[in-house]
Amino acid sequence: MKTDLNGKYEFETIRPAPYQRHGGEPAHIHYNIQESEHSEYWLIALWFEDDPRVTADQLKTVQREGRFSNVTSLRKDDKGILRGARNILLDKFED
Repeated sequence: MKTDLNGKYEFETIRPAPYQRHGGEPAHIHYNIQESEHSEYWLIALWFEDDPRVTADQLKTVQREGRFSNVTSLRKDDKGILRGARNILLDKFED
Protein backbone atom coordinates (compact mmCIF):
# COMPACT_ATOMS: atom_id res chain seq x y z
CA MET A 1 0.00 0.00 0.00
CA LYS A 2 1.07 3.57 -0.42
CA THR A 3 0.38 6.60 1.69
CA ASP A 4 -1.47 9.60 0.36
CA LEU A 5 0.21 12.99 0.00
CA ASN A 6 -0.37 13.62 3.73
CA GLY A 7 1.22 10.32 4.74
CA LYS A 8 -2.09 8.65 5.64
CA TYR A 9 -2.70 4.98 4.93
CA GLU A 10 -5.41 2.42 5.51
CA PHE A 11 -5.73 -1.34 5.09
CA GLU A 12 -8.34 -3.98 5.83
CA THR A 13 -7.64 -7.33 7.45
CA ILE A 14 -9.09 -9.80 9.90
CA ARG A 15 -8.20 -9.54 13.56
CA PRO A 16 -5.53 -12.20 13.99
CA ALA A 17 -5.48 -14.79 16.74
CA PRO A 18 -2.55 -14.94 19.18
CA TYR A 19 0.17 -17.52 18.68
CA GLN A 20 -0.42 -20.65 20.71
CA ARG A 21 3.31 -21.38 20.78
CA HIS A 22 6.23 -19.06 21.52
CA GLY A 23 5.03 -18.30 25.06
CA GLY A 24 1.60 -17.13 24.00
CA GLU A 25 2.73 -14.06 22.09
CA PRO A 26 -0.11 -11.51 21.78
CA ALA A 27 -2.18 -11.30 18.60
CA HIS A 28 -0.40 -8.97 16.21
CA ILE A 29 0.06 -7.73 12.67
CA HIS A 30 3.49 -7.55 11.04
CA TYR A 31 4.33 -5.01 8.40
CA ASN A 32 7.34 -3.43 6.80
CA ILE A 33 8.01 0.05 5.51
CA GLN A 34 9.95 1.15 2.49
CA GLU A 35 10.55 4.78 1.73
CA SER A 36 11.36 5.85 -1.80
CA GLU A 37 14.91 4.96 -2.76
CA HIS A 38 15.65 3.30 0.61
CA SER A 39 15.75 -0.29 1.81
CA GLU A 40 12.70 -1.93 3.35
CA TYR A 41 12.68 -2.29 7.13
CA TRP A 42 10.50 -4.09 9.68
CA LEU A 43 8.35 -2.31 12.25
CA ILE A 44 7.54 -3.71 15.67
CA ALA A 45 4.32 -5.69 15.34
CA LEU A 46 1.00 -3.96 15.98
CA TRP A 47 -0.65 -5.26 19.18
CA PHE A 48 -4.20 -4.76 20.45
CA GLU A 49 -4.80 -2.98 23.75
CA ASP A 50 -7.57 -5.34 24.87
CA ASP A 51 -5.51 -8.51 24.33
CA PRO A 52 -4.99 -10.14 27.74
CA ARG A 53 -1.62 -11.44 26.52
CA VAL A 54 -0.25 -7.89 26.36
CA THR A 55 1.31 -7.60 29.81
CA ALA A 56 2.38 -4.53 31.77
CA ASP A 57 6.02 -5.58 31.27
CA GLN A 58 5.51 -5.77 27.51
CA LEU A 59 3.87 -2.34 27.50
CA LYS A 60 6.97 -0.91 29.19
CA THR A 61 9.14 -2.20 26.33
CA VAL A 62 7.10 -0.33 23.72
CA GLN A 63 6.98 3.03 25.48
CA ARG A 64 9.18 5.29 23.41
CA GLU A 65 9.91 8.87 24.32
CA GLY A 66 8.68 11.06 21.46
CA ARG A 67 7.50 8.05 19.45
CA PHE A 68 4.13 6.45 18.77
CA SER A 69 3.16 3.20 20.47
CA ASN A 70 2.61 0.00 18.52
CA VAL A 71 -0.40 -0.86 20.73
CA THR A 72 -3.79 0.19 19.35
CA SER A 73 -7.28 0.24 20.76
CA LEU A 74 -10.07 -0.97 18.52
CA ARG A 75 -13.55 0.52 18.28
CA LYS A 76 -16.58 -0.47 16.24
CA ASP A 77 -17.80 2.03 13.69
CA ASP A 78 -21.46 2.54 12.78
CA LYS A 79 -21.31 -0.52 10.49
CA GLY A 80 -19.91 -2.76 13.24
CA ILE A 81 -16.41 -2.83 11.74
CA LEU A 82 -13.49 -2.75 14.18
CA ARG A 83 -11.14 0.15 13.49
CA GLY A 84 -7.77 1.01 14.98
CA ALA A 85 -5.01 3.47 14.22
CA ARG A 86 -1.25 3.41 14.29
CA ASN A 87 0.80 6.51 13.68
CA ILE A 88 4.32 5.93 12.46
CA LEU A 89 7.24 8.31 12.84
CA LEU A 90 9.87 7.57 10.21
CA ASP A 91 13.55 8.04 10.89
CA LYS A 92 15.31 10.54 8.67
CA PHE A 93 17.80 8.91 6.35
CA GLU A 94 21.03 10.69 5.61
CA ASP A 95 22.28 10.49 2.03
